[in-house]
Order: sequence, then structure tokens, then C-alpha cells
Amino acid sequence: MDLGDSALIQEDGSTLNVELNSDSAQPLITGGSATLGGDLVVSDASTRHVYPGRRRQF
Repeated sequence: MDLGDSALIQEDGSTLNVELNSDSAQPLITGGSATLGGDLVVSDASTRHVYPGRRRQF
């Protein structure tokens, strides 16, 4: 992800949703909080796996 000179800022009480491709109907990674300091650290994270013909959440 190239943000250029932009900053990724999360407001208090908001959630982080990461969409890995434009075909995604749902975020594949969600988290209650995240910090950036060279690494993206997502706390309280969950992932969603989508299989052709059906959806499952793990």
C-alpha cells in the first residue's frame, strides 16, 4: 500500500477495515485498533475467508 506523503489516522472509537482487492464484498481483515510505526500493528483483529459459492467467517 503506497500512501505517498499521506498519513493513515484512526479516530478514537473507529474501526479499521482492510480491503485487499476491488472484488471484496466484505473487509478481509478488521480490527478494533491499529498503530503505524514502520509496521502495521492491528489489535483485536479478525479475518474473513471467502470461498467460492459460500461465505465463512473464522
